[in-house]
Amino acid sequence: MKQHKDTFYVTRQSDVNIKRDAEFYFNFNGITLKFGEYSVAPYAAGTPAVDIPLSVYK
Repeated sequence: MKQHKDTFYVTRQSDVNIKRDAEFYFNFNGITLKFGEYSVAPYAAGTPAVDIPLSVYK
């Protein structure tokens, strides 16, 4: 998210509230965390997603 400041309007990790029922899915490199409209980016960005590499939670 920090690398794509033109897409996301969240500037700090503490601004992102991730709860137990957060939407995610597994991919070959780790997991992809999905955010709802307006939660971390404007509506025009669609449904933003952030890839979290396997090394972070392994």
